[in-house]
Amino acid sequence: MINDIDSHTTKAQESGRLPWLLFIFLAIVFFFAYHDVSQSQNLGGDQTTEDLVATLSQGQLGRRLALLSLGVVAIVSLVRGPAKKRLSTQGPLGWLLVGFLTWALLSPVWAQDPSQTVKKLAVFAILCLGAVALVRRLSLREIVLWTFFTSSAFLVIGILVAIVNGTFEPFSPGYRFAGTLPPNNEGINCALLILSAMTLADLMKPRRALFWACGSIALVFLILSGSRTGTAATIVAAVIYLAVVRSKSTKFAMALSAAMAICFLAFFVGTGLMPGLKNVVLLGRDDGGADTFTGRTGIWEDVNPYIHQAPIAGYGYGGFWTPAHIEAVSDQEQWAVGNGHSAYIDFLLMLGTLGLIAFVLILIFGISYAFRAFKFSRRPAFAFCGVVLVFCAMDGLFESDINEGSLLMFVSTIILVRLAFVPLYRTLRIPSKVPSSSQMDLVAHA
Repeated sequence: MINDIDSHTTKAQESGRLPWLLFIFLAIVFFFAYHDVSQSQNLGGDQTTEDLVATLSQGQLGRRLALLSLGVVAIVSLVRGPAKKRLSTQGPLGWLLVGFLTWALLSPVWAQDPSQTVKKLAVFAILCLGAVALVRRLSLREIVLWTFFTSSAFLVIGILVAIVNGTFEPFSPGYRFAGTLPPNNEGINCALLILSAMTLADLMKPRRALFWACGSIALVFLILSGSRTGTAATIVAAVIYLAVVRSKSTKFAMALSAAMAICFLAFFVGTGLMPGLKNVVLLGRDDGGADTFTGRTGIWEDVNPYIHQAPIAGYGYGGFWTPAHIEAVSDQEQWAVGNGHSAYIDFLLMLGTLGLIAFVLILIFGISYAFRAFKFSRRPAFAFCGVVLVFCAMDGLFESDINEGSLLMFVSTIILVRLAFVPLYRTLRIPSKVPSSSQMDLVAHA
């Protein structure tokens, strides 16, 4: 099977065809690794503390096999890959990624639960290997296409599963869409679909209407998921993409429309003529539970003493949320808590201040490189890279998907590897020695 995938990918690159077999294989891997067809029957996405501890202690056979297959295929692909596609460190972003990975790999030395840290690192290493293998095998356009293909397939499967289980009730009060993922994760999947569809609408203009239609459908289900953080981060990322890619006249029209909309809402809120606006903004979830800002700050207060106990190095990669810590924090919050509900808090717990600083710098440099590369090349795929990282930075404020095994983590890792280790002149197929000094600077750092 591995040989078939490698040969198919090579032939596809030579002929210009898309490597559909590779696309399908990766989609299957991530479906079995992180999706659950029974999730739609749990409309609130709630888990008990016992469920979290059991999952952490026992794991899932399907997930282990899926990730193992990804690791094997990635290693074989790297070994068999052509020498001309070897990656090289390009500027500070590459060294930051190498430093972050090294710090994470060293963390079992000081981890309180080395066995759990090693398990988490194994998953992280497999995803990193897969990302490197894909960067060597796929063009930037194909990476965007794969993101669209996978996220749209997951959304379709989720809708079908919810319908079959009889849980698709979008007009019921308090409904949150959950197909094969919890509602917030469904929102993230929809966000990736929206951003990739917008990009492909510019990359493949003859099919622009199709991609915009898919993005619009994804927006509907993003709202149905009730993911407020995901919705806000998607809107910001989409606006940034349009502002960067579109012409000056389009940007002016967008700014004018946004200003009018803000004035309109401010008038009606101020005069009390739209009492239902708050409910709309909160996506129908005017509650004080675990998914609110107050619920998250409660977690952050609970873990603050643990942060002070290991401020520099943390508790090891994936090593803080042990059964003991899950039970302790869950008892304090009176609901099942399996992560910090903030990527920044979790990185601080896992890898300490040094790990958090490295993570923040990686996002900053990654976003900067992506938009500089777009400015130089005018390729929408680079803008896609930038807005996905913007989404990660915003979503990470109140969610932890970016530092947990997930499609979002994998896509963002691919993007960072692509920006950090592939010179821009290889993407544009121009000579490595560019006359312009400004172009040379960008080539060295993109």
